[in-house]
Amino acid sequence: MHRTHAAVAIALSASLSTCARAHSVALSIGGPSQYSGFTCFEEGSASVARPLFSRAASSESFTVVADFLEVPINVTAGGDVLLRACMNRQCTPIPGRRSTFTIRRDAVTGNTLEELGASFARALAPWQVTANAPDSLVILRVVSTTQSPDAVLATDAGEYRRFDRASLMGCAISPPVLFDSVESTIFLALPVFGGRCTASQVELCASLAP
Repeated sequence: MHRTHAAVAIALSASLSTCARAHSVALSIGGPSQYSGFTCFEEGSASVARPLFSRAASSESFTVVADFLEVPINVTAGGDVLLRACMNRQCTPIPGRRSTFTIRRDAVTGNTLEELGASFARALAPWQVTANAPDSLVILRVVSTTQSPDAVLATDAGEYRRFDRASLMGCAISPPVLFDSVESTIFLALPVFGGRCTASQVELCASLAP
């Protein structure tokens, strides 16, 4: 079982409506007992399955994508309860709020999945996801893919296109959160069914909507 807690935080600012100032919210990939969502495997036997990170082996860089997803009004739980509730387009990305960050492939190194996960988190450290987080209850989803920034920012009829499944490298989501009221670190992780993090679970996370 490969769980990785990355202590390096991603920067995010949330505008405080009551006092008209911004504050930073710390986001951490994974948790003490959670899968990071970025140390997952291709489908297949554990002894032969390749890490999804290997999909970027022939690329100079890859793209990390952040979406704020609207939350179904009756859902406040995280984990697999949240994932199941968000199926069938119940959690939709807020239009115009997607952001991207490009990471050079050689910036993520390691001999184990734990080392790769920690290296990935360090590479994310300079990223400011947004200067003004939504003031409503949302889920933050972070996806890594070998697709280009232009490809993941493209829209059809105002909606972002689906991620290319074969290009996905990882995915994690936050619990439902009101960023204006956050005073502690928010952990992003991938709820895993069946005890092992695989491509199908990453695809589910990345395809919640559209």
